[in-house]
Amino acid sequence: MVRRTVIPPSNKPARTGEVLDVAARYLLYKLYDATKATSPAPSWHSVRSLGEEAATIGRAVERGWIVIRDEGNKGKAKERWAALTDEGRAVARKGLR
Repeated sequence: MVRRTVIPPSNKPARTGEVLDVAARYLLYKLYDATKATSPAPSWHSVRSLGEEAATIGRAVERGWIVIRDEGNKGKAKERWAALTDEGRAVARKGLR
């Protein structure tokens, strides 16, 4: 009798939520590296300079890992700034070990 080895298919596409979580973690690592991990005070960075998708930033905000602030004067376009929260800093620190 011949036994056949059954290998389950592993080429399932990742769910969108999982992909966004991974991208949000990499955003945390970018912000953590940009702050040089030295200052406990929030260090604000331009969202535009991070080059991330809006959905990625939204997921990080939803998880409580970053906070966003809008700045803009009269007649100027608003610019968005992002900073790590304490929880986001802890997640980034844990992931970079």
